[in-house]
Amino acid sequence: MRNICAQCIGIICAAVCGEMGFFMKIAILYATVGGTTRECAHLLARELDKHDVTVANMDDCADILEYDIVVLGFPVRMGKAHKKARKYLKDNQDKLARVNAGYFMCCGFVDCFDEYREKIIPGSLGERAIDISCFGGSLEPSRFRGLDKMIVKAVRAEILGGGENGENRDDMSLPTIMDENIAQFADKLKRINENAAW
Repeated sequence: MRNICAQCIGIICAAVCGEMGFFMKIAILYATVGGTTRECAHLLARELDKHDVTVANMDDCADILEYDIVVLGFPVRMGKAHKKARKYLKDNQDKLARVNAGYFMCCGFVDCFDEYREKIIPGSLGERAIDISCFGGSLEPSRFRGLDKMIVKAVRAEILGGGENGENRDDMSLPTIMDENIAQFADKLKRINENAAW
């Protein structure tokens, strides 16, 4: 009997919290090459476990207007967003302007992020964004194929081996996923909900 009551209370609390604005419907949409952006999308979803979160490839989302918050994540390579992300931003700019939206990028060169942000996210969307963040990146060759794999190996060799003349590159290190940036991004999304609830 106690187990049934506890389950009922949980269902009632979830329903009441949803009615009072404490429960959000969030879409985290991604494009990926080597899987890093997909991994980051799932890490972000884990930070938002008290909400109804859908994680999907950008190609698989029906209507973003059904969500309280929409997050787009994509890799940046050689200063350009993933092709699917560029198309998605262009095709859905009007819809994105009507929802609470945030954006994250995965890139190996975090020090270039400010430049990427201004170049990739259109001005009006960037101004309205909940947040635009860099979640880091990965240069793990096993995640890539073909030419991408060769490029990743060359960049790794440059970073780890030390430039053209073999000198050490103490100023560079391999990129990693930045868990602290993911947590900070999630906190900003949660604050949108808190502001709406009160």
